[in-house]
Amino acid sequence: MQEIELKFLVPESRLKGLMRQARVKSSEVTQLAAHYYDTPDQQLAEAGIGLRIRKEGDAWVQTIKAGGDGIAARLEHNAVLDNEQVQAMLDNNTLMPDLTIYKNTSVAPALAEFKLKKLAKNLTRLYVTDVERTTRLLVDDSGSDGDANNHVEMAYDYGEIIHGNDDTQRDAIQEIEFELISGDIDFLFATAKTWCKRYKLCLSTVTKAERGGLLITEQQHSPAVHADLDQLNIDKKISMPAFVRAAVHNCLLQILPNSSAIVAGSEEDVHALQLYIGITRLQAALQAFASYSDEINPDCCRY
Repeated sequence: MQEIELKFLVPESRLKGLMRQARVKSSEVTQLAAHYYDTPDQQLAEAGIGLRIRKEGDAWVQTIKAGGDGIAARLEHNAVLDNEQVQAMLDNNTLMPDLTIYKNTSVAPALAEFKLKKLAKNLTRLYVTDVERTTRLLVDDSGSDGDANNHVEMAYDYGEIIHGNDDTQRDAIQEIEFELISGDIDFLFATAKTWCKRYKLCLSTVTKAERGGLLITEQQHSPAVHADLDQLNIDKKISMPAFVRAAVHNCLLQILPNSSAIVAGSEEDVHALQLYIGITRLQAALQAFASYSDEINPDCCRY
């Protein structure tokens, strides 16, 4: 399964107003207690993989996430676990993920570089999260035929990340996500844009798994991301639309991590410099492709 979602940080000054819209009669509040796993040297994180076991309501769910097709898309696999078995392992402090369930699944290629038996022996619980999640389903009912096929789930998370071996080390969580449940992806972006304007939300690509990794390494922000043309996936047979998408995507791979670090409070010059370079590259790319389509606007990223 591939999830398509956008994540934003919530400014403290806009929180009360946002919560009035999030906590309506139809919304649901769920306590989420999650245990995140990796090797001591974070081999999974290095490969862009997050692995957790989380209590969702009354059920325990094992989830793995890996890179997907695009900035907002990630591969995801969820498996509901046996509650009694999980509780027994919790009582004995032996709760660990079962990696054998990923054979012949959509996430198997992401784990191909690992020997699963060896990986399983080296896994350890690095950090946990304690989160209250408020969810609300947003529906597009503007269609003339009255058939609302566009659904986006809004989820506001409030809580903290806690070091797995030292519970005095914590980091606050205060973020909102918009995930496309069904329908047109344009509805996802239109919905997020509306909420961003109203509540001054700040886009962030930093996952809870990444934040946990920063916590245990005592880092405030991820290192600055430089341009990497090795990630520009093109060949001689690529179509022009695909080439344009690949070029823009490559620029965003530089822009979004650096802007996320700045939004989270980084004052390091290198983040600002690489953000500037990324935006300049994107503007140059859009200018070069402007004659290809009327939908390409080089002025959209002027600063």
